[in-house]
Amino acid sequence: MKLEIRQPVKFGMKEAVIVNLLSFVPSFVLGILIAMGIVVPAMCLLLLLTKTTTLTIFILSMMFSAICLMIGFIMFYFFPLLLLVNYYIKFIAGRIVSPVPVGAYVCQISMTPKICSGIRAFLEDADDIGYLSVSTGSVEFRGDSVDFSLTKAEIINVRSYNVGWRGYWIAGRRIKIAISGHEKIKEIEISERHSWTIPGSQSLADNICSAISSLATHTPQ
Repeated sequence: MKLEIRQPVKFGMKEAVIVNLLSFVPSFVLGILIAMGIVVPAMCLLLLLTKTTTLTIFILSMMFSAICLMIGFIMFYFFPLLLLVNYYIKFIAGRIVSPVPVGAYVCQISMTPKICSGIRAFLEDADDIGYLSVSTGSVEFRGDSVDFSLTKAEIINVRSYNVGWRGYWIAGRRIKIAISGHEKIKEIEISERHSWTIPGSQSLADNICSAISSLATHTPQ
């Protein structure tokens, strides 16, 4: 395994703070819309049953609820775009790697054991961001503080699992690669940050996982 680790230049503490701030506001708005879409008509129904409001008010509350939920659904569908996180990460990645490798995707990676520690690791679970490319013989990543290249023989197995709360449990799955050939690094976790929609994120993550898995299946045992 070819691995180069250096000090971060463009994806450090400041960038981790910005990523979290960009995630908070749309998440808060989406939560409010969903809550209003559910709570308001429920409260009006209760008031209608207790005869403390009118049918007209209840109907208006249902219309308001439908609008809130519709806007919430649209936001949810385009959540990677509305979060602005993927846009910001693509912007950083474009400053890190130039020219952009053909056929490469913006991804974040995390090592086991992790490279980052302390507050930086608490704010952002990624050790680095950059461009990942999968060819017929290798997996390569070029990032801010990490560059690596994996051959077929160094990939032990590949598995994917739910992205967790940072991706609202439905974005593209995380990909974990168990590797050999390095005395310290045992696993590399990959999350795509290239997509603008939830379905696009799911599809791209599955494609990347399939491409890497196809290398693992040809690994000599």
